[in-house]
Amino acid sequence: MPRIIPLPVIARLLCVAFILLLCGPSARACTTPVWRYALDNWAVTPYVVLYFHADEIREEDKAVNDLLTGLAEDAPPTNLIFFSVRKPKPTVEKPADGPTTEKTDTEKEEAAAQAAEDERTLGEHEMRFSHLPRFVRAMYQLHVLPELEGERVEIELVNLPELGDPIAAVDEDRVDIAPPKRWSDHRQQDSQYIVRFQPGKEIDRPAILVTAEDYKPKNVSEKDIEAFAKKRADVIEAAGAKLTRPVTPIRVGDHWGIAYASQVKEKTGEGENEEEKTLNQIFFETVVDGRKYTYEMRGAVPPLATEFFAVVGRTRFSQKKPSKLPGKSKGEVTETADEPFYLIVTPWQTKLYAGQLDKETIRAMVDSPVRRKLGKLIEEGHSSVLLVLNCPDEKQNERAAKVVGETIAQVKEETEAEEATQEEQETAEGESPAEEPDEFWAGGPQDVPQLPFKVASLTLSRTDETEKWLVDSLLAIEPDLHDEEFADEVMIFAVFGRGLALPPYIGKGITSDNLIDCMFFLSGPCSCQVKDMNPGMDLLMKWDWEATAEALAEAAWEDQEETREGAEGEEIGYEEIAVDTTAPKPGAQQPQEPTPGERPEQGPARAPDAGTNPPPRVDSAEGALPPEVEASAAAVDTIADQAESLAPTDSFAAGQAWKFAIGLAVAAAVVLAAGFALMRH
Repeated sequence: MPRIIPLPVIARLLCVAFILLLCGPSARACTTPVWRYALDNWAVTPYVVLYFHADEIREEDKAVNDLLTGLAEDAPPTNLIFFSVRKPKPTVEKPADGPTTEKTDTEKEEAAAQAAEDERTLGEHEMRFSHLPRFVRAMYQLHVLPELEGERVEIELVNLPELGDPIAAVDEDRVDIAPPKRWSDHRQQDSQYIVRFQPGKEIDRPAILVTAEDYKPKNVSEKDIEAFAKKRADVIEAAGAKLTRPVTPIRVGDHWGIAYASQVKEKTGEGENEEEKTLNQIFFETVVDGRKYTYEMRGAVPPLATEFFAVVGRTRFSQKKPSKLPGKSKGEVTETADEPFYLIVTPWQTKLYAGQLDKETIRAMVDSPVRRKLGKLIEEGHSSVLLVLNCPDEKQNERAAKVVGETIAQVKEETEAEEATQEEQETAEGESPAEEPDEFWAGGPQDVPQLPFKVASLTLSRTDETEKWLVDSLLAIEPDLHDEEFADEVMIFAVFGRGLALPPYIGKGITSDNLIDCMFFLSGPCSCQVKDMNPGMDLLMKWDWEATAEALAEAAWEDQEETREGAEGEEIGYEEIAVDTTAPKPGAQQPQEPTPGERPEQGPARAPDAGTNPPPRVDSAEGALPPEVEASAAAVDTIADQAESLAPTDSFAAGQAWKFAIGLAVAAAVVLAAGFALMRH
C-alpha cells in the first residue's frame, strides 16, 4: 500500500520554507535605529486633495487645480496628490407603495448622461465618484450634511448612502426599516427597542436603536414642527440632559422631526480591565399615527452620521403618505448645494479640511516657518524633534518646556557617555571588541555608518495663523484631539524620519520618563520594516526628504572615515595581499595606494595576483614563524580587516537582495522536495 505523507508534515515543510524565505530580508533590519531606518527607507505618505464639481469647472478653480497638480512635482516636492471628481447627480426616489411606471424622458436623459460619463476617458488627475473609497464618499456626504445648530435643517436622500436589505413588519406591521450596508446583526422587538442594528454579533458599537411609544399629537408635520421642537427641548432640559448639539427641527427625506446630540459615559470590561469611555449619541424623533419613534445611534463618529440619517430617511411607515413639499412633486428630491468644494484627506484616512481653496491658502497649507525649521533640524543631523504645542495655560507651557529641556540634556549625556566608553574599549584592546556593548542610544551594531543620536525642540502656538495647517495636521493624528477636554492641555509630538509625527504626550502624561522611553524607541533597533505597522502620521510639508537622507548618509560616511583614519593612521582602501612565498618576479606591479579621502567601492576584496610582493616578516614571541604560516595569517587578517571596514553604499533594501535570493532558493528547494516525496510515495 502506498505511503502517504500526512498533511501536518506538509504544512510544517511549507511553514519552514516560508520562514526561510523571510529570514534573509529581515535579518539585518533589527540592527538599524528606527529614526535612521525611517529617514532612509520610509517614503512619505501623501495627503489627497479631491475637487468635487459639476460638469463645468469654474475659471478661478482652474488656476488652483494647476497649482495643486504641480506641488508633488515641484522642487522641493510636497507629499500631496490631487484628483478632480464629478459630483453625483440627483436621482428620483420612487414612492414605496406607488405603481411601477416606465421611465420618463427626463429619467432616460439622466441615465444616458450617466452612461456617457461612465464611458468617458478620464484625464490624468480625474477620478469617478463611484471609484472613491467608501470612507471618502462618507466624508463627501458628511460635508453636504448640514450642521445641527438649532436652525431648521433639510436633508435630501441623494446625499445619503444606500442601505442594506429592509426588514419588514416592525412595530406590529407599522414600519419597514433597513440597516446600513454590511451591518450583519439585526435584532427585533426587545423590551428596550423595536429594532436594533449593529455591525456584528461581537461588535456592539456603534449601534442604531429605534424605540416607539404612544404619543399625542397624532402626527408631526412642517406646520407644527416648531411647537414640537420647543416642547421636546423643554422636556429634555428638565431631565438634566447635557446636549452637545441643540434640539433642531429637521426634515430627512419625507420625515419631519427633531434631531439633537449628546454624550454618555459607558463602562466596558471587568475587574482590572474595566474602563469608562465617553460615547457620542445622535437622536432623531418623529411622530406618526400616534406613535413617537426615537432613533438613537450610540458610539457615533462623524462619518457615521450619514448612515444614521439614511436609516431615518428611508424608513417607510405603512399608514403615512409622503409630504407635499413646496415646489416638489411626490417623492422627488433635489440636491442641496451645487457649489464645488475641496476635500483634503490625511494619510490616516480622516478629513483635514472641506471647503474652498485659493492660491494663498494652498501656500500656507504646505509651508510655514516652523515646518522649515523642522526640516532644517533633521537635515542638520537631529534624530528627533520634540514639537511642543502650547496651550492657554502658561504654567503648563513652562512645565512642558522644562521637561523637554531635561530630556534633551539626558539624551546628550547618555550619548556622550556611550561614545567615551566605546573609545576607551577600542583604545585598550586596539580594535573593536569581539562582543559589542549594549548601546543605549545607538541601537547596537549597525548596518550603515551612524551619526550620534541628537534631539532638538520647537515650540508651536495654537493661535498662530501662519501655522494653522500644521496645528490641524498634528491634531488629526488622533480622532479625539479636537475635543474640548484637550483644548486647554499642552501637547508634545515627537517628529522623526521624513516628518513622521508620533501620537502626542498630553498634560500630565508629559514626563521625562515618558519622553525618554520615546527616545529609546527611536534610537533602538527597528523591529519592523513596514511603515504602516509603526505608529505616527506624516505631516504635510514642502521639503526634499531624499536630499536630506542623502546628505546625512554622506555625513555619516565622512565621519566614519575620518574616525578610522585618525585611529589607524592610514587610509581605508583595497590592498593587494600576497599569499605566495616565492621571490617577486621582475616587473611585478606594486599595489596602488587609494586616493586620499576616496570612499572604497562596494564589493568583496579582490584575490591577489600571482607573483606580488609578500608581506614583511613578523617575528612572534617564541621566534620566527614559518613563511607559509606568516603569509596565510597576514592575508586572512588583512582581508578580515578590510571586510569589517567596508559598508554598503546603496540603499538598505538593495543590500538585502542576495539574502532574499538565497532564502528564495532554499524555499523553492524545500517545496520541490516535498512535492517530489508526494509523487514518489
